[in-house]
Amino acid sequence: MAISCTHEPMTIAISTDLHYLAKRLYEKERPYAKICQQARNSEYLLDWLLEEMDPQTIDVLLLTGDLASNGEKESHREFIKKLNRIKERGIQVFVLPGNHDIRHQKASEYIDGKIYPTETIGETDFRTMYASFGYDQALSTDQDSLSYVAELSEDSWLICLDNCCRVNEIPQRYGKLKTETLAWLERNLKCAKEQKISVYVAGHYNLAYHNQLFRKGFTMRNHQQVSELLHKYDVQLFFSGHMHMQHMGVENGVTDIATASLATYPHQYGVLKINQKQEISYHTKQLSLPEFKRMSYYQFYYEDFIVQILEELEQLSGVDWAVRQKMAFFAAKMNLHYFGGTFYTIAEVARQTQEWKLWKQYGTELFFYQYLQSMFEDSMYDHNNYYKRER
Repeated sequence: MAISCTHEPMTIAISTDLHYLAKRLYEKERPYAKICQQARNSEYLLDWLLEEMDPQTIDVLLLTGDLASNGEKESHREFIKKLNRIKERGIQVFVLPGNHDIRHQKASEYIDGKIYPTETIGETDFRTMYASFGYDQALSTDQDSLSYVAELSEDSWLICLDNCCRVNEIPQRYGKLKTETLAWLERNLKCAKEQKISVYVAGHYNLAYHNQLFRKGFTMRNHQQVSELLHKYDVQLFFSGHMHMQHMGVENGVTDIATASLATYPHQYGVLKINQKQEISYHTKQLSLPEFKRMSYYQFYYEDFIVQILEELEQLSGVDWAVRQKMAFFAAKMNLHYFGGTFYTIAEVARQTQEWKLWKQYGTELFFYQYLQSMFEDSMYDHNNYYKRER
């Protein structure tokens, strides 16, 4: 295949969890329904992301799964039409599947407040439909999954792992790398090491634990085995998504950078740069949206979080409504910072607020209190920037 990266430094934009829903599947829905707003937001944000991809500076756009809302075939078709436009401008796109992309039970269309099933896709469909976004260009493809190896440069490879188990467990699917795929991965890692090629790995599910409360359903079940294998062959970086929040974690010496969902405020993507000295840097960049759009999206997600939190606070029926509102407003703001990877910037101030004291006074038995507490324990540093020199 042709080498994908020609700039110095080699530059890869990374985005994830776009959850695109085809227009036809919601155009007959009531115009102010939440699903309509989310779908319109996702399309606008995707279009803006693709417009920002400058072929003069960006070599590759890597999308780490959950491309479609719930695996609707029509959503994938529309999504691919948009990707074709950016590829025509000279930017290679590499994709991998997420847990929502294939054979999802909730593939639906929405009409006047009612939900109807719609056609989804299978593994063969995904490989065929996205052939020009990784599979046709691959140095190696795994016959037991949708994993493949892409050549970034003469001395750099990207391994895109399909680490989704497409079974319908209750309450959700999970991530795991198949035994056969692990063997395929090791063969390619060994080949790369023999040729002195640097390897970067991506998958939808996380490699490391990012939050003590969110482990099952987020981190690969065999993450220990996978991280040991990556460490054995000197892999330093793993790129994931799935959580929708910006966070970094380390497992067996391998840094797992979970990029925030583009569809969730603050609507950012990652930028990975690798120069000829093998200096590696990663930073996030928020979409350069018009300010009125940014504020409307902020308000949409802020208010949505408030509704969710107030529902849980209904358990505190003996606590005054005004107090519960203060607790919800505080928690929603903390959550937006947490999702953006900037919680550390406001953590010490947050500890001293009256609202946090109210949570400690009234809410300690609630899940959301534990969630807020976990932010103070695992997010006390910058999750938006990374720098390291290759070994």
